[in-house]
Amino acid sequence: MGDLKTRFGIMMFLQYAIWGSWTTALGAHLDKLGFSGSEISAIYGCLWLGCIIAPFIGGQIADRLFPTQLFLSIAHLLGGVLLYFTALQTEFSSMWTWMFAYCLLYAPTLALTNSICFRNLENAEVEFGKVRMWGTIGWIAVGWMVTFMRSQWQTADWTGGSDLLMFAAVASIIMGVYCFTLPKTPPVASQKSPLAFLEALSLLKDRNFLIFMMASFVVTTELQFYYIPTAPF
Repeated sequence: MGDLKTRFGIMMFLQYAIWGSWTTALGAHLDKLGFSGSEISAIYGCLWLGCIIAPFIGGQIADRLFPTQLFLSIAHLLGGVLLYFTALQTEFSSMWTWMFAYCLLYAPTLALTNSICFRNLENAEVEFGKVRMWGTIGWIAVGWMVTFMRSQWQTADWTGGSDLLMFAAVASIIMGVYCFTLPKTPPVASQKSPLAFLEALSLLKDRNFLIFMMASFVVTTELQFYYIPTAPF
């Protein structure tokens, strides 16, 4: 199990390094392209739209039709290609289209990297926290990597596109290849309705869970004031 925790730790590191490599600094690139504030917000909003749609993609397709590790591999490999083309865009409409297509693939992987751990770890309730910690480390470490890349090769001044999205594209390809090595996790046979995930809404009747959701809503909305305008500032 120790080796399995290490493998999942690497998975989490890459999963959040992809996201962290662009989300906190992309706003400066978009501002340089002349995008308005609402246009920059719309680009960032692609991921949140993807997260709303993700239960229909990850929950229904991956959980019922594809092995989880295979879905993760395909999603990240295709995601790397989409990020590459997103990086080359200079007009709002085309960039939004490519980014939204990418986010439709990336958003389900956030939940699926969790589920593959819970299905394979022997004592997931105890071990998952230590595994997930590597996602946070990946988010932090990639910031140092990008800073080093920009200081050594001045990629921030590249006029051909976004160096951040190119970096994320490479990381996504690496993640896609790596996921082929993860434990085989076949889909779970289920006779439940495709809308069964809506049953989770019943948890809001629990006072503690309701408070948790309200606090999470406030925290995640406040984060956008950091992610979007900080880099241009």
